[in-house]
Amino acid sequence: RAREAALKPYPHVTATLMQLNRRGIKLGILSDAPTREAWLRLCFINYHHFFDVVVTFDDTGERKPSPLPFTTVLSRLDVAPENAIMVGDWAERDMLGARNAGRKTSSAQYGDSFGNHDLKDVDYVLEHIKQLLDIVIHSLYTEKEIFVRELVSNASDALEKLRHTQLTEKDIFGDQALEINVTTDDQAKTLT
Repeated sequence: RAREAALKPYPHVTATLMQLNRRGIKLGILSDAPTREAWLRLCFINYHHFFDVVVTFDDTGERKPSPLPFTTVLSRLDVAPENAIMVGDWAERDMLGARNAGRKTSSAQYGDSFGNHDLKDVDYVLEHIKQLLDIVIHSLYTEKEIFVRELVSNASDALEKLRHTQLTEKDIFGDQALEINVTTDDQAKTLT
């Protein structure tokens, strides 16, 4: 319990996890800790609801950098390795294991207590967790269906915010209907 009491999330982690969840990004935890200890930690900082999958040493009987724990997380998330990114703070275990399982890697320098200096095989270096949002968003927008979903989702969020503002400020847009209209132009291959 003393170890759990000392846990404190890094700055902006909660907001970043909320944004990833809001965008429908599947999230998993991979830990060499026993299952009970991993869940105690997640529950203590109230992060248990953010993750779709938690894989521990008890699930695979192997520790990082063995590829098995990494492929187990991907299998349970139903995500292909090329569509996944590992965020970790230990190059020899997190980065090497993820790379061996075919995943992109992201070194969490904000939490590096191991003194990782050799980052030549790391795909991304995160000075702040918020940088992960940019990485994920840029990779999402290469897929057309996801881009359209995000576009409509963002427009919907903006309209919802406007609706709430209208409750206190009646003169904003008056009685004008708030709606999202998407028009396609097959010849120009555009959306408006």
